[in-house]
Amino acid sequence: MAYTFWLRAHLKDVKKELSNYLNDPRIAITEVQGGRDLDISATMLEALFYSGIINTAINLNGFIEIITHSSLMWFGGGLRKEREIVYPTPAYFAQKLYATQPGRWPAKVKISTPMFSVSSAPPEIPDIKNAPYIDAVALLNDNESILSLIITNFHPIKPIKVSVSFKGFTFREDVKLNILSGVTYLSGNSWNYPEAVRIVESIIVAQDQKIEYVLPPCSIVLFTLNQQKY
Repeated sequence: MAYTFWLRAHLKDVKKELSNYLNDPRIAITEVQGGRDLDISATMLEALFYSGIINTAINLNGFIEIITHSSLMWFGGGLRKEREIVYPTPAYFAQKLYATQPGRWPAKVKISTPMFSVSSAPPEIPDIKNAPYIDAVALLNDNESILSLIITNFHPIKPIKVSVSFKGFTFREDVKLNILSGVTYLSGNSWNYPEAVRIVESIIVAQDQKIEYVLPPCSIVLFTLNQQKY
């Protein structure tokens, strides 16, 4: 998970370098997938990695023009087939969560979060210091009446309580949640338990234009806020 934050900083440097030669440089990234030598593509780890990669693209202000995950069928893109039964992996649900939310235009997010560090695993993983456990993006729909707030908890075992305040967007107190979480990083589905990990819907009531919620470990949570009209 820390790699996605290293990549975010690295791509900012790449953009800065390209800007010396190009006006408004753009790149495309395809076949994104975590763990070349590890079979993690069917686990919650791949869903969390996907979330970090998409958040990275969103945070780079259009520098990444196109980004795609690996092939939809079998190669980690989201579907598996065993015993003639097709079932979704957690990464499928992560893609669905991002793809079906109504937001399109990024809104600014400020995050205060506990951090973690990881040692290097050459050649792919560098030494990474102070990567955040909590990542978030906010997206407005075209007429700015709906705000999608996606918060990811990368902590492997610890629930983390988040408190969210808003500026410039007044919303109705009923907030819809779409929750994707696993018991551990390695949680996944199988042909006989095809929905052990899935998106669960819920509703919370916000107080005084603030959201407080305890994120499960290894989770991606979409908060859908509808603008309050007077």
